[in-house]
Amino acid sequence: MLATLRIDPQSPGPAISPWLFGHFLENLGACLYRGGLLDAAGRPRDEIVRRMREMGVPILRWPGGLFADGYHWRDGVGSNRPVRPNKYWGRYGPLLGPKDPNLFGTHEFVALCRDLGAEPYININLGSGTPREAADWVAYCNQTRGPEAEQRARNGATDPLGVRVWGIGNETYGFWSIGHCDAKTYAGRYREFHAAMSEADASITPVAVGTCDLWPEWNPVVLGEVGERMAYLALHVYLPSMNNPLYLARPIGGGAANHASLCAAGVEVARKIRFVAAQIRDAGLAGRVRIALDEWNLWWWVLQTYKTWWRMRDAVALAGMAGAIVEHAEVVGMANLAQAINVLGLIRADASRVVVTPLWHVMRMFAAALRGERLAVTPIGPTFSTRKLGAIPPTGAIPTVEAWAARDGDAIGAVVAQRRWHGPVRVRVDAPGVRWTSIEILSAPHPDLRNDFAHPEAVRALERPWDGDEIELPAACVARLAGVMAPPGPSS
Repeated sequence: MLATLRIDPQSPGPAISPWLFGHFLENLGACLYRGGLLDAAGRPRDEIVRRMREMGVPILRWPGGLFADGYHWRDGVGSNRPVRPNKYWGRYGPLLGPKDPNLFGTHEFVALCRDLGAEPYININLGSGTPREAADWVAYCNQTRGPEAEQRARNGATDPLGVRVWGIGNETYGFWSIGHCDAKTYAGRYREFHAAMSEADASITPVAVGTCDLWPEWNPVVLGEVGERMAYLALHVYLPSMNNPLYLARPIGGGAANHASLCAAGVEVARKIRFVAAQIRDAGLAGRVRIALDEWNLWWWVLQTYKTWWRMRDAVALAGMAGAIVEHAEVVGMANLAQAINVLGLIRADASRVVVTPLWHVMRMFAAALRGERLAVTPIGPTFSTRKLGAIPPTGAIPTVEAWAARDGDAIGAVVAQRRWHGPVRVRVDAPGVRWTSIEILSAPHPDLRNDFAHPEAVRALERPWDGDEIELPAACVARLAGVMAPPGPSS
């Protein structure tokens, strides 16, 4: 079987924001505590920080998520920090809603971001907080003088913490959220919070609550009321569970049919992005307001919110979802995969062990390869059709081999998804003027294999030099290509 990927390196498209490969932390399950990011003393664990740094984290969102609308930031600064109930997730029991000892607060979050080289993105408490509380948080982080700056200095930071990106609310459209309301009420509350926060720092980058086609009336109201006061409109996409909470009651088994259907997740992500982009355009805000896909991932079973063992087949599906985000780089300016550790996590950990999942490798590949300007890629070759799986509709003509590419100066990078369940595919990469230098292939002996504590390298990524234009890719794999623009040959 032969597939061809035609890459045009001479016609670069829109710039790919590095923020498209962002991540997310929340006090949910074992993400932060009980074997997550923090050790028993509340310090970030060296091995997890190292793995996050290797993955590349350009922007990191915290403290939620749904947790944010029950979080009061003053509990997490200073030396006398109270232990609080988990106001949101605690309603589902201690497994999903551990108490918050507030060991990981504003200073610790910003310090982690600086260690990772990541932009800090803070989501304020709209649901149970006040505009004044949110404005004081902005002032505490960013002002050089005043009572909040003085308090920050007493807590050991004389310089501003420099938090630019602020989310105002989280899934407020949903009956499940703290502070749930209709779109017009949310717009009024957003206006109050934004005014107070902007008075504390007029340079903030605000993110408003948006949604997808499941609540089609929400975005037009919010954009019409406060569109001039936002930089991003948030969109959350979890597949295949998105439109049916009951779907979370059962896991998805292995096998070729489910693998194929999951590979259609990227098509559904693209459709949802286009739907929201059209609403922004219809509101007359194209080019001013961009989409922040600040929660996205695969998700089909409620227990994945506590711990998840991703398979190789899931990595192939996630590559399609990440690729769909890159394909819409002109309208999507930020994306945060939920979440970094244990909760749908790219990194799995307990109190003493850490292992990276196949999804960790995929996000690392995308962050490393797709820098600069997006390049057009045309896949030519076999396709397949899929059946419905949860919120992923039946889909036809999905390329067996698909790729996403970028150019950064003379450097060329690409990520390739080979979706065939059984057997290799010979892939020809047609990229005039490009000299390929290396290829990295993430694969496993079988697509249903996963990395776990007993088998930490059942799914492995191997890199080697490569200077050809054809490669045989094994079944259900993801590959990263690196190359450079070759200098023109001597004229005859």
